[in-house]
Amino acid sequence: QGRLGRKTGTGWYAYDAAGGKSADPVVEALIAEARAEKAITPRVFSAGQIQRRLLAVMANEGAKALAEGIALRASDIDLAFVHGYGFPRTRGGPMWAADQMSLRAVVTEVEAAHAAGGAGSEPAPLLLALARDGRSFADWQPTEQAEQQGGQQP
Repeated sequence: QGRLGRKTGTGWYAYDAAGGKSADPVVEALIAEARAEKAITPRVFSAGQIQRRLLAVMANEGAKALAEGIALRASDIDLAFVHGYGFPRTRGGPMWAADQMSLRAVVTEVEAAHAAGGAGSEPAPLLLALARDGRSFADWQPTEQAEQQGGQQP
């Protein structure tokens, strides 16, 4: 639709001559139309709810990376997120933060994300197993994965 942002004066927002942005009624109408087609009722989420959901799906993907041998330890994932992606250091990384949240709570959030239409966001088997056993990512060892795969170490 040629909505390229400030350079065209339209995008997600409408832009004035000085580059100031404001809500664009055309975009609001498009969103309302898409919601109506899919029978979606808009909801309001708190910042905390959004943060918990995002943390949970990140930890779920981390669990998949551990199980596939892409990452050796949960702390390796945390280091990559803190130093490479700007994850807040005070939160320790997504895997450590998920452990602090409790993996059972993480599973609940991941299941809710999946139920809301997150194709491909099914809870990772490793996450489910750790939560079921009351364990954490911090105490998971890569040798456990090797034992599950018939003794081959990653």
